[in-house]
Amino acid sequence: MTRVVKATSKEGEWLEEAVRVLRSGGLVAFPTETVYGLGADAFNESAVLKVFEVKKRPLSDALILHISGMEMVPQCVSEFPKDAEKLAQRFWPGPLTLILSKAESVPKVVTGGRRKVGVRWPAHPVAEAIISGLGRPVVAPSANLSGRPSPTRASDVLADLGGLIDLIVDGGETPIGIESTVLDLTVDPPTILRPGAIPKEEIEGVLGKSVALKPGTGSSKRARYSPSKQLIVVEAPPNLAESVTLREYAERVLQVALELCGEGGVILASSESAAAYITSGLKVIDIGSRSNALDVARKLYKALRVAEALAKTCIIAEDFPGGGLWVAIRYRLRSAAYKVVSWR
Repeated sequence: MTRVVKATSKEGEWLEEAVRVLRSGGLVAFPTETVYGLGADAFNESAVLKVFEVKKRPLSDALILHISGMEMVPQCVSEFPKDAEKLAQRFWPGPLTLILSKAESVPKVVTGGRRKVGVRWPAHPVAEAIISGLGRPVVAPSANLSGRPSPTRASDVLADLGGLIDLIVDGGETPIGIESTVLDLTVDPPTILRPGAIPKEEIEGVLGKSVALKPGTGSSKRARYSPSKQLIVVEAPPNLAESVTLREYAERVLQVALELCGEGGVILASSESAAAYITSGLKVIDIGSRSNALDVARKLYKALRVAEALAKTCIIAEDFPGGGLWVAIRYRLRSAAYKVVSWR
């Protein structure tokens, strides 16, 4: 049975129980500023293996080490280069994962046998309290079944992993809603392996040099973040900001929804165009304004989970082109999509 406890303060019985479970080799789900993570003692190999088993995650899919202070860095990596220092000073604690050469003490099961490891210091009081209480790094991939939309609420974790893990610490909805940016600093140029909450442009501003995007990052072909109902994304035109084009685009989205999903479909729409679908009789979920990427990011996974519960056939999603955080949002929609349909 999975217990759910509320983190009502910075410390208390909830924290003592969470640390006790981790020390005994158990699994604890807790909020970070990005999504809920499934925590295990990173240096307890049997506990780490449970994470893979519970999530149905391939053993080759490396886990990220989560720390609660710079004093934990030597436990994770063999060296911390200048670029890492610059980025940590600017973005830690925060939603940036750095890929570095691993310390010998890090179990191979954490890294999938690789000589590299991802490290992140999450900016959430619950996460920091739990990791500090344990006194060593924890692995904490998203607390969901692999391939599912990541959880941004304790109820999402319970829906996916209830009965499979020991404890869920409910710290409310996560404030960012999409995962960290993953940046590999062991290669030249530094390369973003997963777009996330820290945009490429901000990283380049700190490093003073160009950062690459891993080929294929713009449209992942691996099934992840996917709802149980098929998700179809309608590709947006490049000049979508123009009001006439947005109206035309909404007409195309509605056409696709009716053709492919019928009356049992659900549309994920921007605030600017949501009203255009109301008279169609289809269910519509407003996932935020095109002028506020953080708002869309915060709502995205929740909207996918709500849509899968409402849809009788499939889900149609508008596209969100642009730079900065929009790159990460677009990546997740593409990764979750059954297919992408041209806007023409």
